[in-house]
Amino acid sequence: MSSDTAKACMRLASAAEANTAKQGWSAVEDYAWKYDVNSMKVFSEDIDTLLVFAGLFSAVLTAFVVPAYGMLQQDDSVQILSRISSKLDSFQIVLPFVNSTASACSCASDPSFSVSTTARWINILWFLSLLFSLASALFGILAKQWIREYLQWNQTIASPRENILVRQLRSEAWVKWKVPAGIAAIPALLEIAVVLFILGLVVLLWTLDFVVAFIITIAAGILLLAAFSVTTLPAFFQHCPYKSPTGWACAFIYDTITRFKRRFTVWILKIRGCKYEDRYFHALAQVRPSFRDWRDRDLDINGKLSAEISGCSDDALLPPHPFAPARNELIRSTAQLKPLVQALAWVRQGSEDMRLSSEVAKCIVTLPNHDLSAAEWEMKSYGTLYALWKLCLEKGYMPGSHLVKSLRKAFNKYTDCRLALGYTVNESRVQNFKIYIPLSDMDEDFPNALRTLDQSETWLLSNLFLADVETYVTNQCWDSMTRNESNPNGVAERIAIHIAILGFLGDRLRELDNNAEATDEICSRLLKTCKSVSTLTDAPYPTCIHAMLLEAACSIGKVCMTEGTRELSISRNPTNPQYYSAWWRDNNNASLDLTIQIFDQNSDYANAGARHRFTVMANFLFPWMRWLKGEALLQRIIEAACISLQNSYPNCGCYYDLPWIRTLLAVADSELELFSAQSLYSLFDVLDKFKFIETSDTNPLKDSDLLDESGKLVAVITGEDVKENYQKLKNRVLTVFNTGGPSSNPAYLSQDDAGPPSGITDGFASGGDREGVINVDDTAHHAEIPSNFVNPGKAAEKGRAEVQAVNGDSVDVITLPFVSVPNNDLTLNASAAGGRAG
Repeated sequence: MSSDTAKACMRLASAAEANTAKQGWSAVEDYAWKYDVNSMKVFSEDIDTLLVFAGLFSAVLTAFVVPAYGMLQQDDSVQILSRISSKLDSFQIVLPFVNSTASACSCASDPSFSVSTTARWINILWFLSLLFSLASALFGILAKQWIREYLQWNQTIASPRENILVRQLRSEAWVKWKVPAGIAAIPALLEIAVVLFILGLVVLLWTLDFVVAFIITIAAGILLLAAFSVTTLPAFFQHCPYKSPTGWACAFIYDTITRFKRRFTVWILKIRGCKYEDRYFHALAQVRPSFRDWRDRDLDINGKLSAEISGCSDDALLPPHPFAPARNELIRSTAQLKPLVQALAWVRQGSEDMRLSSEVAKCIVTLPNHDLSAAEWEMKSYGTLYALWKLCLEKGYMPGSHLVKSLRKAFNKYTDCRLALGYTVNESRVQNFKIYIPLSDMDEDFPNALRTLDQSETWLLSNLFLADVETYVTNQCWDSMTRNESNPNGVAERIAIHIAILGFLGDRLRELDNNAEATDEICSRLLKTCKSVSTLTDAPYPTCIHAMLLEAACSIGKVCMTEGTRELSISRNPTNPQYYSAWWRDNNNASLDLTIQIFDQNSDYANAGARHRFTVMANFLFPWMRWLKGEALLQRIIEAACISLQNSYPNCGCYYDLPWIRTLLAVADSELELFSAQSLYSLFDVLDKFKFIETSDTNPLKDSDLLDESGKLVAVITGEDVKENYQKLKNRVLTVFNTGGPSSNPAYLSQDDAGPPSGITDGFASGGDREGVINVDDTAHHAEIPSNFVNPGKAAEKGRAEVQAVNGDSVDVITLPFVSVPNNDLTLNASAAGGRAG
C-alpha cells in the first residue's frame, strides 16, 4: 500500500474514533471519503506491483538489448583483421633479407555491408519491448500522482460542504476522462513488452543453433498460448475467473461483434416482415446488452442459463413473452438462488461464531418474498427446486438429470407425490376437491442424491424449503389454487413436493447434526406453521396440509401434545443425539403417543379434521410398528373404523382414499409378523362391513355410491383397485400367521350392527377358489378344530389338518395349516375360535 493510502486509512480510523455519530454534510463527507479510499486503494496497489515488475524486467531486457544493436552496423574489428591478414600474405622470405612484393595500393577494397533480416527483427522486437516497459513505468508514476491529487479533495480547513462539492467535480471528471480505463491499460503495456521480448529471443536462437531454438520455440509457444487463453477465455465464458484489463478488452470486442451480429439478424428479420413472429422476438431477446465492467457482466443472465431455466419450468409458469418483467425476474432470481445458498453454506461451515450462524439464518428468510400470491409463490418455489437440482448435479448424482423437461414433474416422480381426490359428505351429497399427497414410495436414487449434500447445505436447503412452506401458509395460497385454469394443480403439487423433501432433509440433517439444535429449530417452526394452518380454517384442503406438515415434523423431531390445551410442542430428546437409531426409536414412540392423543381427545371421533389427522398419522406409523408397542394404536384404529362404520364416515375419516391398505401391503412379511394377529383380524371384521368403491381421477365418488340397495347411507372405502388390494392384504395376513381368520362378532360391535361377516370370509372357501377360511352365516355356525391347531407363536411342528364347519344345512370340509405343540402348551383363543375356524 502507498504512503498516501496508508495516511488516508489512518485518518479514517482516527476520525472514526473521534466521532462515530456524524450528521449532515459531515456524514456525507465521511461516507464519500471511505468510498474513495477503498476505490483508490485498489488502483494504488496494482500500480505499486506493476512498477516493481517493470523495473526488474527493464533491467533484464537491457542486458539483451546492448549487444543486439551492434548487429545493425559493420564490425570494424573484422575489417582491420582482414587487412592485417592480407599484408602478412604479401611478404616473401628471401635470405638474407625479407622483402615485400605487395604494392602499397594492392589491398582489396572493403566489401559493402548489409544488415540481415533476423538482426532487424531482433532489434525491433526488443527495442519495442523496452519502450513498452518504460512506458508502463512512466504511466504508473503519472497514475500515482493522479490518485494522490484526487484524494486531496478532503481538506481539513475546508467545510464539509465545500469538500463534497470538490469531490463531486473531480469524480465526474474522473469518469468523463476515462481515467479508470487508462489505469487499467497500463498493465497491458507491460504484458505486450513481455510477449515482444519472448518473440525476439526465439528469433535470436534460430540464428545460433537448431536444437536449442526448436526446444525454446516449443516452450515459448506453450507459454504464449497459455497467456492468450487465460486472457481471452473470459470473453467466451461469462464467469471465467481469469479477469484482467487485457481480458476486458477482449470481452468488449467479443460482445461488440456478437451484439452487431444479432442486431443484424434482427434487422434482416424486420426487413423480411417477421417483426411480429416468434423468431423475431427470440432473436431480439438474444442481443447482449452493453456492460460497464466485469461486475455487470457477471450479474447478467446469459442465454444458455436462461434457456435451461425456461426449459425446466412448466409451460404455464413463465410468461410467454420474452420481455415480460415477471419472466425476466423469475429467471434472474432463480439463477441467483443457487450461488447464494452455496455462499451461505460456505460461511456457516467455515465459521464457528454462533452469532454469524444466526445471521446466516436471517439471510435465508430474505431469499423468498413473503408477500406473494399463489401464482407468485409457485414461481418462487420453482427457484428452490432448481437450486436443489443444481446442487445435486454439481455433486455428480441426480437421477435422470438428462431427461428432465419439467422440474415439477421430475420432483413429483422423485418424491412420489400423487394426485388424490378428496371427498366431503354433506347431507348425502359428495363434494370433491383435488390434492397432491406424498406417498412412501420415494425413488431410492433421490435420497441417495440428497445424501451427497454436506451438513451446511442440508441445513440451508431445509430452511429454504421451510421458508417456502411458511410463505405458502401465511399467504393462504390455497384460496386461489383451483382458479388457475392454466395449471389448476400446480400450487397443490408443489407444496406437497416441498413438504416431502423437507421431511427427508430434516431427517437427514438429524443424522448429520450432532447437537440436534438445528433440527429442533426446524421442527419448532414446522409446528408453528401447523398451528397457523389449524387456526386459519378447518376446511378440508388446509386440514390435509396440516396433516402433511405434522407428519413431516414428526419425522424430524420429538413432537408432543399438551394435555388439555392440545398445543403441539417439541421435546428435547434425552438420548445422546450421536446415537441416531436410539433417537429414531424414541421419536417414533413420541409420534405413537401423539397419534393416540389425537384420537383420545377427539370425543366420539366427531371432529372431521382430527379424524383425518389420526388416519394420516396412523398410516405414518404402520411401517415402524416393529419397533413400537403398537397394540394400543391398533385398538384405536379398530375403534375409529367402528365409529366410522356406525356414522358413515368415508374412508374411516380420511379426506381422500384410505391409505392403510396400501401401506400394509408394502410392509414386509418379517415386519407384519410382529403385528397382533387378533387385532388385524378384528380390524378386518370391521372393514368388511364397509362398501368398497373403485374410484380414480376420471371416476370420482358419486352420490349414489354412498347409498346401499335400500337407499340407506353407508360407510365407504374408496380407491383405485381397492377391492383387489384389500383382498391381497387379507391373503397375506392369513399366509403370514398361518391361521384362518378373525372372530365373526367382535365385542366392540353392537348386536344390532353385527350382520354376516363378509370380508375375511367371503370367497375364501365354500365355493370359492381360495383356501383357508370358511363361509358362515349369522344363524348357527361352528367348527370342529383339532386340539393341536393353535397360534403359530407357540409352534413346535407345522402340518395341515381338516376342519369341518357347519353352514346351515351343509358341512364344509377344508384343509388348513396348523402347528402342533405339546399338550401342556396348548392354548386357543376362545374369541378367535368362537365363530369361525381360527
